Amino acid sequence: HLLRGEDAVPVLVIGTYRDTDLGRGHPLAELLADLRRQPHVERVDLRGLPADGVAELIGAAAGQDLDAEIASLAEEVWGETEGNPFFVGQILRHLVETGAVVQEDGRWVRRAGELGLPEGVREVIGHRLSRLDDATNEVLALAAVLGREFDAETLVAASDGHAELVFDALEQAEQARLVTGTRGRPGRYSFVHALVRSTLYEELATTRRLRLHKRVGEVLEARHPERHADELAHHWCEAAVLDGQVRAVSYARQAAARALERLAYEEAVGWYERVLGVLDPDDGDHALRAELLIELGYALWFAGEHRWLAPMAEAMDEARAAGDGELFARAAIGRGGRRPWVEVGVVDDDLLAGLYEALDRLPPGDSPLRAMAMARIAGALYFRATSHDERIELSHASLAMASRCDDPEALAFVLICFHWGIWQPGNAAERLDVAQELLGLARRLGNRDMEAIALQYETGDRWELGDVAGARGGLQRLMAVNEQLGTPEGRWITSLAQGALSLFEGDVASVRRHMAEQTKWWGRVAPGNAQQLYGIQDLAVRHLCGGMEELLPLCEAMIETYPNVPAWRTAVVFIGWAIGDLERARRELDVLGADGFRLPLDGNWHVGVALCGLAAHAVGDVGAGERLYELLAPHSGAWVCVGMISDCLGPGHLYTGLAAGAAGRAEVAEHHLRVALELVEAAGSPRLALVVKTAWAQQAARVGDRRRAEELVAQVVRECHERGYDGLRAQAERVLAR
Repeated sequence: HLLRGEDAVPVLVIGTYRDTDLGRGHPLAELLADLRRQPHVERVDLRGLPADGVAELIGAAAGQDLDAEIASLAEEVWGETEGNPFFVGQILRHLVETGAVVQEDGRWVRRAGELGLPEGVREVIGHRLSRLDDATNEVLALAAVLGREFDAETLVAASDGHAELVFDALEQAEQARLVTGTRGRPGRYSFVHALVRSTLYEELATTRRLRLHKRVGEVLEARHPERHADELAHHWCEAAVLDGQVRAVSYARQAAARALERLAYEEAVGWYERVLGVLDPDDGDHALRAELLIELGYALWFAGEHRWLAPMAEAMDEARAAGDGELFARAAIGRGGRRPWVEVGVVDDDLLAGLYEALDRLPPGDSPLRAMAMARIAGALYFRATSHDERIELSHASLAMASRCDDPEALAFVLICFHWGIWQPGNAAERLDVAQELLGLARRLGNRDMEAIALQYETGDRWELGDVAGARGGLQRLMAVNEQLGTPEGRWITSLAQGALSLFEGDVASVRRHMAEQTKWWGRVAPGNAQQLYGIQDLAVRHLCGGMEELLPLCEAMIETYPNVPAWRTAVVFIGWAIGDLERARRELDVLGADGFRLPLDGNWHVGVALCGLAAHAVGDVGAGERLYELLAPHSGAWVCVGMISDCLGPGHLYTGLAAGAAGRAEVAEHHLRVALELVEAAGSPRLALVVKTAWAQQAARVGDRRRAEELVAQVVRECHERGYDGLRAQAERVLAR
């Protein structure tokens, strides 16, 4: 009446209706047709809120700004509700009432658990379903067993071929806006809301639900099972109690393997945990449980979850119960993860005990598992200085055995451990050969994880050998492979390597960005490793920019925590040298020199002896200088690299020269320092060039060549001022003050 009136009336009329309730015979249908012919009538089709709208709604309900917690919850709620505001509100109320969302310090925090199906939502959806006939509800219940999305062909097959019944039901459900066809995929449907599917599914009696899952599993098995591994795993895991345990295990393992191929590590973890949960605890198949637990442990390791140790330990118990020595060995080897070290500076006695037990349980003679266990033992002994000879002997014995066995995967693993086990000063060329052999083997196997380890080794070896260009190229390849892998450890190593390269180039801002990126992964990698290697880069940045003294408490704590890594004591020596606290440097130097600087012969040896050399020069300890020159001279051609490509301290010539200077060998010192400067300038490291010039200025001042000392200090101070290197500038200025 208002619309058809001749007089203009300043009124806005809004009418709402639920189009899912409207059939052609409804009285409103004729009115709507008439309204379409009227001017100034606009029809608005209301859809659910978009994902960001749900986030805004939840933020308003929580009374807090949007953050990662709210965004994650909003994404999950939107996926279930498609943004229906009523459903969103009901789910939020349900989460609060059940304690799944709680307030901590005035902010919402999500607890573990599923969203659940609130009673109010169940009633609304149930009311809409009750308008459909019984046959349609039966078909929709079967569709709910298939999942949120389903295809008509499978639905028809699971309905014993009653195609007419199925398509009539789907037509009704579409008209009621309960299901919708999937655009671009004929024959595919999905429930409009995940909550509709949940309502139908939860109304099924337990026995009927299990039987329907079994029926669907049988249908999918008959139709291209290789294309339906995930679906088959889901349905047979659900129906496992109905004599489907064997198929549940088979398909769940297939689904997990495919997830790992796609680098979907968390998804693989879910499959293993699910199938372990459906195994009958009374069936006594200890070997099967051990196999699944080992596979779960590796999936957890790749996913960056620290709880990977527990399944491996449980697998060892199951293998003992099964009396299976090979399974026990696989679990004992896996308890150490995919790397030959667990934590830098730590000897894991429990790991070693399991590995020695594995050797006892394996049959005598050559075997891939025996070679792998021996190699793992060698790696685990790395930080026990008294086991140096045993480590080297086991490393070579394991490689010889693996080479005799026709098992490329085992050989690749042994090569990983061998490179680590033999790592000591002076054998970088041998290690590079091993890294390249491993790289070729990993690529032939298509194993990107092993390829990443090989590239990491190769890069460090090249850098140590002075092939800086080759190391740069290796870093780029390593970053690319780790990006493809997408593991937390790979992403952490990438940020660590990028930080090392930025340090080499003297780009402090870039180093700090990469250090910040490293901290994002600390919770997903071995914390001890992450913090130690972060500390190395932090020390280097502070050497350039100032504030090194603030790290003294950290370094002293590291000395106590990691007594097997004396390089942390030499870090205190380095700080004393850099900040001019020569008394501190002298005290630590005396401790380290008490037994003639007999540091463990491992990858930290060159770092430790090199830093002692610069301290001996600073404090003028002639005796220490003589001994350190004797130790350093054979390694002058090697570059001093720290901690898995965390940092490069420059050519060995720098530290050999300082030790020579401390011993009073001025001409020898001059030669080594000149070579060191030529090398770092040719390599393109302005940071190291300034460090070498500062050291050379100290040597010039020591021998009374004040003019050269002044020239070098002036160059360092000028460039440090331009680059903002306040810490190194202050150190250079102290050269002349002393």
